[in-house]
Amino acid sequence: MNILIIGNPNSLYIKEYIKNVLVCPDNKIALSFNGTLNNDTLDFCVRNKIELIDIYGYSSTRHSNTLAIYAHYYFNLCKYAKEKKFDCIHIHYVGNARLMQLFHKRLKRACKKLIITFWGSDILDIDFRRAKQLEGLMQSTDIIVIPTFEMKKAFWNYYGHKFDLKIRTCLFGNPVIKVANELIDNDADLSVYLPVNIPKEKYVIALGYNASDRQQHELMIKAIDCLPDNIKNRLLVVLQMGYGEKNVGYIDKIDNIMSQCNVDYVILRKWMNPRETAALKQRVDLFIHGQMTDALSSSVLEYLYFKTLVFNPKWIKYKEWLDIGIKYVEFDKFDDIPSLVFDAINGKIAIPVNDNYQIIRNHFTWDKLSVEWKKLYLD
Repeated sequence: MNILIIGNPNSLYIKEYIKNVLVCPDNKIALSFNGTLNNDTLDFCVRNKIELIDIYGYSSTRHSNTLAIYAHYYFNLCKYAKEKKFDCIHIHYVGNARLMQLFHKRLKRACKKLIITFWGSDILDIDFRRAKQLEGLMQSTDIIVIPTFEMKKAFWNYYGHKFDLKIRTCLFGNPVIKVANELIDNDADLSVYLPVNIPKEKYVIALGYNASDRQQHELMIKAIDCLPDNIKNRLLVVLQMGYGEKNVGYIDKIDNIMSQCNVDYVILRKWMNPRETAALKQRVDLFIHGQMTDALSSSVLEYLYFKTLVFNPKWIKYKEWLDIGIKYVEFDKFDDIPSLVFDAINGKIAIPVNDNYQIIRNHFTWDKLSVEWKKLYLD
């Protein structure tokens, strides 16, 4: 098959998806890009014989007006469709609603099968105006992949059940867990990959998992600052800021807020590879999640896999995880966190975190999940 993937080519999860689902001698794979590609992406594409396509194709006019951007997108889509004769175009993350509103019919004509996959915020964080802009795409597409029940509820809120026959449920495998499994099976010491030195005596608390203000770091930090000094002296707070929007101003703001608390902390500003990520998450004792909305977060799942105690807000429901027996602690509001942290440090919270490890290992590797994704292209 000739397949075009439209998504973020620098995303580890896009690369893992392509490698585990699409790469085979019978497929010709093209991957769209818009902007700078990192060396890892370039190497990945060379190794796997993936063609990179600048579908926007306006390098000489990157800062031109919106009309010019749309025109380049349209004409390049027509050109590549004619040259490549795509069997399938698969859009990962439905981002630019206006672009989709204008060109959903052109996308459909450019291939035999059009698939879209929602990733989370692209359906959880939109409003009715944006949903209306995307309705034509829902009509044009052949398959709509919605991984979680919470995402389906958001989708039904906007569109009702008129597209239900197109909906499929497929989950992503986790590359960090895959790497960790290989290291653990070979009795490797993950601590040698730690991206930062962490004193053995410290109780490590991670707050959020990227550099977006949607993680609500300030409210979590305020909760930690309410702890008594004899507890705070035992802590090391880790803020992982190498992912997401990478808003330097926001990161500096959080750094300033943390500096005013009597707590040791470290802000990780660089992207970490899977081994570093695995090592860090194995070392963290407690992960506190306070994001506004979330799908089935790979980052949260990784903490659960490494037997880390996880505090998750009740406004985020991971039904698919709970249904298979994964356990975490829920809290109603940020004011609940200080007492929960106090209990955690003093061993008063009994969550069978060891069970999480085996459940996740059995359910969330690509060898388990790739079969359902492959069916999308064959149905």
